[in-house]
Amino acid sequence: MYAHPANTIDQPAFLRARLLDVWLGDWDRHEGQWDWAEVKDARGRVRYRAIPKDRDQVYFRFDDGLVPWLASRPFLVSKFHTFKPEYGYVPGLVRQARFIDARGLSQMTRADFRRTATDLQRRFPDSLIERALHRLPPAVYALEGARIGSALQARRQTLPEAADYFYLTLARQPVLGGTAQAERFVVHRYPDSTTVRVFSPALSQLNRGDSLRFQRTYFNAETRRLTLEGLGGNDVFEVKTTGAGRPIPLRLYGGKGHDQLQLQGHHRRLRVFDEAPDLVAAGGPAPSCPARNTGPSTGSTTIKYTIPLTQRSLLAPAR
Repeated sequence: MYAHPANTIDQPAFLRARLLDVWLGDWDRHEGQWDWAEVKDARGRVRYRAIPKDRDQVYFRFDDGLVPWLASRPFLVSKFHTFKPEYGYVPGLVRQARFIDARGLSQMTRADFRRTATDLQRRFPDSLIERALHRLPPAVYALEGARIGSALQARRQTLPEAADYFYLTLARQPVLGGTAQAERFVVHRYPDSTTVRVFSPALSQLNRGDSLRFQRTYFNAETRRLTLEGLGGNDVFEVKTTGAGRPIPLRLYGGKGHDQLQLQGHHRRLRVFDEAPDLVAAGGPAPSCPARNTGPSTGSTTIKYTIPLTQRSLLAPAR
C-alpha cells in the first residue's frame, strides 16, 4: 500500500475486526496474523480488506501463579492478558498490533470507535455466543463453557468503553506515513489542535482531479506527539503555526527523494529528521540524521521505531 496512494486499507472493516479482537481478548494480533483481500474498482484504485487468521491466543489465561501475575503487570509485559469479564489494561491488550493499528486505523475518529463498538454489541446476542461455544469440543465446553460465556457477555456490555480506551491509546502518539510517490503534507498547528492534510498528485489522475489523500485534526487533549513520514518521492512539508500557545510536538521525517520544508509562524516543538540536508527552511530547525540500529532478527541495518514504516518493510514479522 506504500507503493501508490491509490492503495488503501478498508479502515472501517479493519476497525470492526480489531474490536472483535479486543472483545475476545486476543492480544497477539501483529501484522503477520492477517491476510488481505484485494478489491479493485473501475478507476484502478485498490482497497485491502483485512482477513484475521491464527487465533492462537483467544481466551488466554495467564494468572495462575505469582510469577505470571507479576509478569503481566503494565510496567513489565503488559500484552499478556488473562481473559476475564473485565478488559484490564487496554493499552497492553492492543500493544502487539500497534504498528498495523497506527496505519490501518489512522482515519478512524473517536466517534467511529464508539459507533462500531455499539453496533457489535447488537450483533453479539446471547444466543450467538451460546451457539459458538457449543462448537467447542464437549470436554472443553464442560470445563470452560460457562466461564467463557459469562465473560463474553460482560465484555460485550462494556465494549464501547474499551473501544474508547483503544482509541485514546492510538491517538497518543500517531504516526502518519506517506508513500513512494511525491506528496504534499499541509500542517496547520493551533494552540489546542493540529490539522493535517496530505495531497498526492498521483492520486488526482484517478480521482478526477482530487488529490486529497488524508485529512484529520489531532487534539492536544488526546495527542502527545505527532509524527509525519515522507518516505519516497519528492515531498513538501508545509507547516503553519497560529497562536502563541504550545502546539502538539511535531516530528517530520523526509525519507528518500528531494524534500522541501516551508514554515509560517514559530517552529517551537518541531523536530526535523532527514538523511539529506535538504529538509530545511529559513529560520527553521536543522534536520537531524535518523537513528539507525541493527535489526534483531536479520542482523541487517534498519531504521529504529522512530521510522517504523521503513523498518517493517525491510524485516519480515518476527514473533
